Amino acid sequence: MADDARLRFMDAYFDTLDDNKDWNTRLTVLLKRDDGSLVAQGESYGDEFKDHESLRLVTLGFVPPYINGIPITKGEMRGGTTEVIIEAKGDDTWRFDYRLDLIYDDTDEIPVVYKWVGNELHSEDNSKVFKSFNLS
Repeated sequence: MADDARLRFMDAYFDTLDDNKDWNTRLTVLLKRDDGSLVAQGESYGDEFKDHESLRLVTLGFVPPYINGIPITKGEMRGGTTEVIIEAKGDDTWRFDYRLDLIYDDTDEIPVVYKWVGNELHSEDNSKVFKSFNLS
């Protein structure tokens, strides 16, 4: 996988463990380059992620200036981060596994998959940063 391969698509998937995300808790997913600049984001609001529910999709979309066609390369994503944020109305705890799929133009539509298991967010501790994509 060459460092100059361009990022084409990004999808975030969540498996809820034993504590759901309430329907009125906003979920935001951010994808950032190695320099911290925002590349893409996605949101879900109005949907409950029920206990033991698998593979809830949050589609990420490029943000300006990348939405205008400026490419993001694999090299720029090396050391990048993704952040999951919840904004609860009241008290909410959500336990989940997180999977991020990145598709580059050199992978024949086969995603590079990253997984983080056993995560928890709640009203008082509402964000988590997942670091450093190993793209070797």
